[in-house]
Amino acid sequence: MGAIRNTRKNKRRKILKDALIEISPYFTNLNYTKNYGTAKGHRVVVSYTFTFEPENPKKILLIQLLKKFYLKD
Repeated sequence: MGAIRNTRKNKRRKILKDALIEISPYFTNLNYTKNYGTAKGHRVVVSYTFTFEPENPKKILLIQLLKKFYLKD
């Protein structure tokens, strides 16, 4: 039973790690925390909280303008 739990835990960890690596270039200081609860008397992860720093509004505006310029038909 312990091996099954470890396998599930490793799969969740790998999926989350891969997802964070993929989206981290779009967010500054991207981190996450696990939120725990109880189910049938056991401690389980019930949700994840993601935190990151807000982007500079000028940078966002510049990116939008560049997309409009380069994506013209």
